[in-house]
Amino acid sequence: MPLETPIIAAVPLLKRHAKAFEALGLATLGDMLGHYPFRYEDYSRTVPLSSVVPGEDVTVRVRLEQIRNRRSFFGPRRIITEGLVADGSGKARVLWFGQFYLTKTHLPGSEVFLAGRARRTAAGLQFISPTIEAVRAEQMHTGRIVPVYPTSGTLSVKHLRLAAKAALPACEELREWLPTGVRHRLHLTDLRRATRAAHFPPDQPTLDAAQERIAAGELFLRVLVAERARAELAQTRAVPVPFPEAVIKAFVAGLPFAITDGQRRAAWDALRDMAKERPMHRLLNGDVGSGKTAVAAIAARAVAASGGQTAVLVPTEVLAVQHGRTFSAWFAPAGVSVMTLTAGMRAAEKEAAKSAIASGAAQVVIGTQALLEDAVAFRDLRLAVVDEQHRFGVRQRQALHRKRADGALPHLLSLTATPIPRTLSLAVFGDLDVSVIPTRPAGRTAIATEIVGAGTAPADRGIAAAIAAGEQVFVICPAIDERPESGREAVVAEHRRLQKLLPDAHVALMHGKLTSARKREIMERFASGAPGVLVSTTVIEVGIDLPRATLMVVRSAERFGLAQLHQLRGRVGRGVLPGRCLLLTESEAPAAMARLNALVSSADGFALAEEDLRLRGPGDLLGTMQSGMQAAWQPALLDPKKIAVLQEESRALLAEDPEFAAHEELAAVFSRFERTIHRE
Repeated sequence: MPLETPIIAAVPLLKRHAKAFEALGLATLGDMLGHYPFRYEDYSRTVPLSSVVPGEDVTVRVRLEQIRNRRSFFGPRRIITEGLVADGSGKARVLWFGQFYLTKTHLPGSEVFLAGRARRTAAGLQFISPTIEAVRAEQMHTGRIVPVYPTSGTLSVKHLRLAAKAALPACEELREWLPTGVRHRLHLTDLRRATRAAHFPPDQPTLDAAQERIAAGELFLRVLVAERARAELAQTRAVPVPFPEAVIKAFVAGLPFAITDGQRRAAWDALRDMAKERPMHRLLNGDVGSGKTAVAAIAARAVAASGGQTAVLVPTEVLAVQHGRTFSAWFAPAGVSVMTLTAGMRAAEKEAAKSAIASGAAQVVIGTQALLEDAVAFRDLRLAVVDEQHRFGVRQRQALHRKRADGALPHLLSLTATPIPRTLSLAVFGDLDVSVIPTRPAGRTAIATEIVGAGTAPADRGIAAAIAAGEQVFVICPAIDERPESGREAVVAEHRRLQKLLPDAHVALMHGKLTSARKREIMERFASGAPGVLVSTTVIEVGIDLPRATLMVVRSAERFGLAQLHQLRGRVGRGVLPGRCLLLTESEAPAAMARLNALVSSADGFALAEEDLRLRGPGDLLGTMQSGMQAAWQPALLDPKKIAVLQEESRALLAEDPEFAAHEELAAVFSRFERTIHRE
């Protein structure tokens, strides 16, 4: 079957989901084959009901004795489907929510597979919303390692499995594009076999081999992009920024803190790079609170002394306002002007800022993506600082690079507060030189971290005590909208609950849907040091610096990755007061508890990043930088020796065939990959 065959032509039953497929960028069978699962559920272990262990993923083969719908007491529109199943060893009850159609697709007396987790109740064994599938010659949703795909709109994961199954014959049309040298040196399976196994793996070893082949291909493309960028960068020029030793010493001496040895080394790396005609392309990788902003300020001070301008690109308006306040205080004694530009500013303020930027009166400009607009013109941009590097993609960084009219490039200093393991930085940031600040400033104590497994009472007591002491508290929830069926804590509901619990306290709500003016108003109050509770989504994850914030409460903590939790924890204990972090969870899943316990036992961001890489792969560490990469990455592939092979092969290929004229299949794949990462 040709790869170009439309999905809805191959599976007419899916025709009514055409728009949802389009939203995912899936039109043909070839597209579907490239839409890899982001995780798998292992339902390959089929056991009798008598051997089911509550909390474990299993498949049972049973007879459906009863099945009926009833209305829920939560409302007349809520339908609960109840079932009773049995095999020769026992019986179990089953509940499904909002799946009333099951009474038509599965009739009493039929033999079915159920896949999921059971629990033990007073009435006996019970399954909640398991996957149900009729017994057939070959199972698709149960009784095997089951693929789980990213979905959209009306598409369910079952629809996508159906499409993937229909696409498997088209694997014969796939043409290998990964260079022979890479495949042989890393002992990789071929593309066709890997693609089949990635969608419907027969067993775990075959899936491991498939994932490694797919991961190696994606890593090779990322390394190829980095190596090509590095080669192109070597052909460009920048305006050198001389190192004004006396100016820098005076600036550092005037800072309200003593810089660490790590900050000193990182600043020297940047100052040395900027003195060259070759554009600096440096990543500053540091733990939470390690002082990366001060290093960027030192570099900006050198630029101002040379008569040039610095642009600092940050991901949120909240962070832009905070940086504007901080930089203004640091630079005021030196007479260096600092300007802030964000989308939420009033029109007159924006125009005044743009005028100051164009004239050069604004020497340090801090802003969100509003800085990237074509209407924002710099007189002499010599340094671009990208704060929270992993939040921005290639397109945004290139937009900053185009802010000079003379063809020269500004120097680039990228900052990330997400500690990135060396192996991952080699693979993803191969076009950047890397500086690391390994330690935090003196006086910062470790944050006491605790897992709270039942109810909110311990956290509520801690919140009340902190407010009574005149301190500030963060409460983080993973969702904005109230969706009872999802089981997620909603930030709006938590805000209302805490307002009732603490009627005399200031309890504010922060999330991405608020207006810029409202966000600014909220943060200005907390920046003043006024006691209160800030209930928020992860919009405050990075950069927010409130010295009187002492308690971080994370609801449904198991839904966050280690790196993200470490970032959140780093928002408290930033002043002289000790910090405390409470991780609220009702999960007993081993993987989730391993992640949370790792956070309790370690305050080392780099060690936690390595653990997150091992447990979850690189997506959580990279944020939006994972665009163009599949979640099938295997941490085992992120080995320096293997990455060295990819770098050697990519350099050899670019030296021999820079336009991929003799590698037609690779050229097509590389072109698609470049378009993907340029959409970041």
